Amino acid sequence: MTNIVGYARESTLDQAHNGFNMDDQVRRITEFCEFEYGQEPYELSIRREEGRSGKNLERPEIQKILQQAESHAIDIVVVYCLDRLTRSLTDLYELLEQFQKCQVSLVAITDHIDTSTPIGRFFVSIIVLIAQWELDTLSSRTERGIAESLMQGNYARGKIPFGFKRKDEDPHLIEISPDDAAIIRRIFTEISEDRESCYTLAKKMKEEKLLGRMWSELGLKVMIQNRLYYGCLQTKDFTHENYIEPIVTKEVWDKANEVISNKKYDRKDYFYGDQVFCSCCKHPMDHVCTTKKSIGKTYLYYKCPKCKGTISEDKITEEIHDKMNYISKVTHCDDELRLLKDRYIKLDYKMKQLVYFVSEFGLDENYAQCELERMHQKQTELSNQIEQIAKETKQHYYIGINRDEQKEVLETYVSKITITFPGKKCRVIYTDQFNEILERRTKQR
Repeated sequence: MTNIVGYARESTLDQAHNGFNMDDQVRRITEFCEFEYGQEPYELSIRREEGRSGKNLERPEIQKILQQAESHAIDIVVVYCLDRLTRSLTDLYELLEQFQKCQVSLVAITDHIDTSTPIGRFFVSIIVLIAQWELDTLSSRTERGIAESLMQGNYARGKIPFGFKRKDEDPHLIEISPDDAAIIRRIFTEISEDRESCYTLAKKMKEEKLLGRMWSELGLKVMIQNRLYYGCLQTKDFTHENYIEPIVTKEVWDKANEVISNKKYDRKDYFYGDQVFCSCCKHPMDHVCTTKKSIGKTYLYYKCPKCKGTISEDKITEEIHDKMNYISKVTHCDDELRLLKDRYIKLDYKMKQLVYFVSEFGLDENYAQCELERMHQKQTELSNQIEQIAKETKQHYYIGINRDEQKEVLETYVSKITITFPGKKCRVIYTDQFNEILERRTKQR
């Protein structure tokens, strides 16, 4: 059965000037699907986006469609016309790229675009080329402008790092903020001299309620790795060693970075590391733990520093266990196993057919006996191969491999794990490498 999603959108501006309305779009999409796909079984669901602008993709129903595409729950997305989907060429390029990756066709009724057909893909390729040209041109101009501004001594890097502020007389330039700089020196001193971990130091600063900031392990790591604190500004194209007055010396910066590169921050082996994110605020989750002294056991947790949601590592493992087994299965030799089993079944049928010919049609028994022995030997070889491959496949399943191998699978095939609060539901987002394997296997079948 073909799974189709129709998308309809309207905004106040559209209703006033263009005459679009939601019911009309839904009716046209429904009629089109009945005419175009009615010969075969299909299921159509409509997603209605009311009062939403098409200037970006930050729309709930569009995000739900993308999630369905990622989970391969839909085959076709139908819209009345392309500007109902988006008014941005860049966003259209992003959507088309995502749909192509997930093997989802896009149909725009009035624009006569259907990416499942050669002419539809041709028109889309033209749109994508224009969008890519626009992106590349804009990116090149932006990079040149930022590089020139930096060479003139301006700070054109977006958010100013903690410890600095813009000059009152010239907001394009930055200078040291004395109060904040004292905290920066404290951070570098405790890391480089006291060899404190980022996790412990962040926890201490949160307990002190220092400046009322949400101090985190990840935030401190990023601070320590920022070269601007010893006066150096580094970009893709050049390095300015004496860009600004330093807060700490180069020697202190080097020592602090050496400490964090050699130190186990958490002193606990968090299996999922930095791959766990909060689905609501998109923030990477911090590592926290509790220890039950009576039994000497430590429990590991991941906590969102913004939403305060917490989930145990055991809960994550329980939630994604089947998905990790699925990864292991897809990435190993189930196709070869299926082929060998088919050959074994065919040989079994031929052997029964041969016995029938001997009893019913008087086929030469000596010839039949030789053929049966040959087929039986071949079946034995196939059976041994099947047993060996099944054994190897089982060993590669997530549950059957050791912890280091599990981590390797996780790092290779999982981009990140998002946690939804409340409910503590886990969603695995796969890497491009796994999606390519899945796509190749799907085509082979």
